[in-house]
Amino acid sequence: MGRPAIPEIERLANRFWLAKLLADWRQLDARNGKRFTLTAVARTLLSVGSSEGVETTADRERLQALTTIQRIGSNPRQCRRFFPSDIEPPNIDEDVVEVTSEVARRRRPGTSGRGGRYFVVDAVARAEKVIRGSAAWHRPVLVQVLRPPAPARDETRALIALELAKLGFVRSGSLVREQARRRFRKGDRDPEVISADLWSRALAPLEHGGTIESLGILALLLHEQRISFESESVCQSICDTLLYALEGLLVSEGLEEFYDPLERHIYERLWCQRWQADLEDEGSDSLGTPVSMRKWLARCKKIPWHTRQGGLPDLVVNSDLAEQTLEAMSSALARTERRKRKGSKPSAEAMNVAGISELRRRAKQVEFASTSPKTLDKSS
Repeated sequence: MGRPAIPEIERLANRFWLAKLLADWRQLDARNGKRFTLTAVARTLLSVGSSEGVETTADRERLQALTTIQRIGSNPRQCRRFFPSDIEPPNIDEDVVEVTSEVARRRRPGTSGRGGRYFVVDAVARAEKVIRGSAAWHRPVLVQVLRPPAPARDETRALIALELAKLGFVRSGSLVREQARRRFRKGDRDPEVISADLWSRALAPLEHGGTIESLGILALLLHEQRISFESESVCQSICDTLLYALEGLLVSEGLEEFYDPLERHIYERLWCQRWQADLEDEGSDSLGTPVSMRKWLARCKKIPWHTRQGGLPDLVVNSDLAEQTLEAMSSALARTERRKRKGSKPSAEAMNVAGISELRRRAKQVEFASTSPKTLDKSS
């Protein structure tokens, strides 16, 4: 049995990660007055031990493993090194895993294969120690959304809430309704135009301050809107923002060659879909636009959450990501409050005003209900 095929988007993502890493590594060497070479990068990322040496044979094998990622997009977390039986491997580093027995088990019956020892090196983890933040570019949320199968509605909502909170944003369905009513009272009568414009304005910070994380959020939002049968105008607004942000980020990082293939995947996997991931889904019950925690807190101080419809930040309280999202929201709230006072945690008053305390209470109720003896008895 052959190895399972690696999806095209994953191969592209592996090449994307390496291209970004090499660009940053080159800049690091330039700042430190060092000469950049692929050989030196391969030694750092793919040596099985610090004492492996710089012999021509070892350098050639390490470079081959590196260029395999660059050329065909092999998995950098599973870089394989082989040592023939007549070559004694050096002292093996703790982060290197020997897979000789696993390779032997996978061989076809009646075949012997090469005699020697096999090792696997995680080049992504190694690179993170040299270029902090580089691991975020390997299989980011953008790639997770584009990789089949597509996430279902609730999973998508939960991921949006978490990723927005990490960047200091929340969302609520009430924001769109309030802003739309305000525009309508001023004379705007086309709901499609109003919605598209509101979304375009709300997404501007994610476009202009584009990061690999904000690209993932925009892709998730587009996916959610498409499977929720939302208007073409809103979907077009989000898609345009995603492509503008993608182009801006890739140009600034010198990665323009990846724009066309990523645009194709976005078009095929997100834009062209027009169905729900789950036939039982009836569309999302909260399709709010993002807003910064600073603006959200200012709005909540004017209108307490319990007096407005849909006034809590969007959160799937029964999601596995609920607690992590609440922590990210609290951190974002603390950063907002630090403009006026010092402290690592938000005040209880701000937690109540922003609705995060109420969300935490609801999440705990769900957790308690799922683990209570009565619930367990029913489920059994």
